[in-house]
Amino acid sequence: MVYLRTKLTPNRKSSGVLFFLYTLGLIGLILLQQCRMAPLSLDSLPSSIKTLEGYASLMIKNKGKVSRGKVSFFLIWPDEARLDIADTLGRTVSQLLFLKTQAYLVLPRDRVYWQGPEEELFERLLGFSLSLSEWSRLLISQESLPGAWRLERDASGRIWRGQRNEVKFVIKRYVGRTRLVETLVIFYPEGEVRWRLREIYFNRPPREGLFSLQFTRRFQPKSWREIEAYLK
Repeated sequence: MVYLRTKLTPNRKSSGVLFFLYTLGLIGLILLQQCRMAPLSLDSLPSSIKTLEGYASLMIKNKGKVSRGKVSFFLIWPDEARLDIADTLGRTVSQLLFLKTQAYLVLPRDRVYWQGPEEELFERLLGFSLSLSEWSRLLISQESLPGAWRLERDASGRIWRGQRNEVKFVIKRYVGRTRLVETLVIFYPEGEVRWRLREIYFNRPPREGLFSLQFTRRFQPKSWREIEAYLK
């Protein structure tokens, strides 16, 4: 029987490739850890809240289709707000303005807008009726939701779930021990909406022109049917 004895010598080129791939993977893991958003931390809320400004991530699942975006928002408690919605690359795709009971959906790229009642805008976009005041209270003052909502509390006494007709919400996480919601999920017959708060600032004054309607002079008004063609 003949034994063949061979000496394995590493290929320098392949070793270099393996080292490069290992280094690249290590860098990727480090970046991934840095990109993971830690939970928000607040010990308490201001005694009086007049405005809320911040950033959130938004996911809408409707009839099997999933849309994701980033939201910058400014809320004048409880029924005026502006939301700028950007895609995953940070490009603004739409703006929502709520001025008392009137709402505007603006598509800056296409230079068009829609105007109508605020509850209709929620229903058109999400598939269920909701007022901005209700949305605001879901985020920070659940106890003051209208009586049509059936609310449930957890062991600590904080509201964690509620329902109005076919619309349900679950509060996945609060910010610390406050009543400010960090993660909210709303379920409705056609799908769900997920909102996660990323940054929050209280009682900042609105910047000049934030609620301006100048776009109505430059952009074309459209019916909802016409707007839908742009949203596809």
